Amino acid sequence: MSIIVVPSLVFIMLLSNILVNIDLVSADTLVASIDVGDHPLLFEYDPNSGKVDISSRDSNALNSTVAPWGCTPELTKGCIDMTNASSTYLSIAIGAVVGAFISWLVYALQKKSTIKQEENLKRLKELDERHDTILELIQQFQKHQEKLLDQILSLDKKIDAAVEKKGSTT
Repeated sequence: MSIIVVPSLVFIMLLSNILVNIDLVSADTLVASIDVGDHPLLFEYDPNSGKVDISSRDSNALNSTVAPWGCTPELTKGCIDMTNASSTYLSIAIGAVVGAFISWLVYALQKKSTIKQEENLKRLKELDERHDTILELIQQFQKHQEKLLDQILSLDKKIDAAVEKKGSTT
């Protein structure tokens, strides 16, 4: 079971570390983008502070070596929309977690049923042994009963013979 649990815990720790570092845009923040040449400008308005933050995002700044998942607004500041690549990676991560959970659940259920089956087989073996013992005892009892019946029948014949002798002498 530790073979499944340890990688799952490592994966969950990595995922939680990523989620802790996410800079989420709140519902009160207004984000707009304007393209100025090759460099888009991002305007972020925060109504609580009344400030407008202007930032520039260089399209070459996020190359595949720095951010292989592409422009991910959940992980990279300055992104407005999630790209297909980051959506794919997020879906793979969620699918891995769900798949690991389902695999663990199936494993746990199979293990429980295997243990119960082993217990039932052990009980059946014990019952079979008891059944054999009881059958042997019944056979011994039956042989004893047959001997008693034979002895009773021989006594009956002797009594009949004695009665006939007495009846013929008189």
